[in-house]
Amino acid sequence: MEDYSQNSDIIEPPRDIVNVSKEDLYSIQNKCAWVKNSSVRARMTANLYCAKSAQMILENLGIESNTLSSLHEIPSILSKIDIAEIYAGDCKVSVRCSFDDYKLFIPKKHEKFGILGDIFMFIKVEDNSSILLGFLPLENLNRENADDDNYYVEYDELKSFDDIKNYLFIRKADENIEEIKKERIQIINYLDSRIEDKIEFFNLLGKSEYLRKEMIKFEKSEIFYTEIAEKEEWIQQEIEKDIVNISKLADAFIQAKGEITKVSENIESAENFKLECARANLEKLFNSSPSAGAEIESIHNKTTAEVMDTLLAKSDSVISDDRLPMSALLRAFRLFVFLILSILFIGGIVCFTNYTKFSQTDIVSTVKNHVVDWIVNVKKK
Repeated sequence: MEDYSQNSDIIEPPRDIVNVSKEDLYSIQNKCAWVKNSSVRARMTANLYCAKSAQMILENLGIESNTLSSLHEIPSILSKIDIAEIYAGDCKVSVRCSFDDYKLFIPKKHEKFGILGDIFMFIKVEDNSSILLGFLPLENLNRENADDDNYYVEYDELKSFDDIKNYLFIRKADENIEEIKKERIQIINYLDSRIEDKIEFFNLLGKSEYLRKEMIKFEKSEIFYTEIAEKEEWIQQEIEKDIVNISKLADAFIQAKGEITKVSENIESAENFKLECARANLEKLFNSSPSAGAEIESIHNKTTAEVMDTLLAKSDSVISDDRLPMSALLRAFRLFVFLILSILFIGGIVCFTNYTKFSQTDIVSTVKNHVVDWIVNVKKK
């Protein structure tokens, strides 16, 4: 049998080629669905697709990355700027995608706005796959190979992962969060289209992870409130329906509370509570009878057992031929239990006197005589 362990390097899938899942593609499509311009929507979709592919490739290469503060996660920016970026530690990786045999390029606008990456990662999209072409550190960018809009990168300039991996572990100085918080007002001005110097604003975003995260949160809130405003009339109608339903429930509760309070005023003990319940049931049973008032009045001074007898006697579901009162049945049952216990007690005494070695003692004989006398007296009665 062939030993496949020796050929593991052959059957192992390539780390620089990935396929984005259908679920991720649906998510990308939903993020761009709000854009009406088809060309802008296509460019946004391509950037999100490449950012996801770059994350998957870096993961295959053993590098963790995220897009928690990436500018392409801000819809208003993604719709205006051709950008995709991911963060591996403190290193910003700008992802550029290529289709077919087009030239590799980096927009000069990125440099103007201060949003260039520390490293550029080039990916080629082919059929359903994303293929890693290579990397280029910012310091190696040839600014002479350019036109008015873009810097161009030749394929032979690209470097391998092993050449650039040390860049991914460089630590940068921490931000002064308290100082940068003062600039949050610029985010609101941008969202309200009141920003005057967009270049300065984008430079702030490019330098500050904190501001980028705040921008993402602000814009999500802005979208949420816009959707609420668009559905304000419908939301108001739903709230009014709920208010009507709550009002009905409140009225029902108030009415029920009044009835409970009325009954509870006459309840002084557990015994009285039983009587009140019995009287309430009796009132329901007799509410169609002309003599209902007399029937209810007649139980005011009766015991619980007598009230129960009355209820059972008047109930529609009772068998009323020659039925004994409930109290009589209870008394008969108690007498029966007493007789059974008495017989068991006497039987125990007899067994004790006949089958123990002490059966002839004076104490046992005396007890036996008393028991016999008691039985004879009961028979005479």
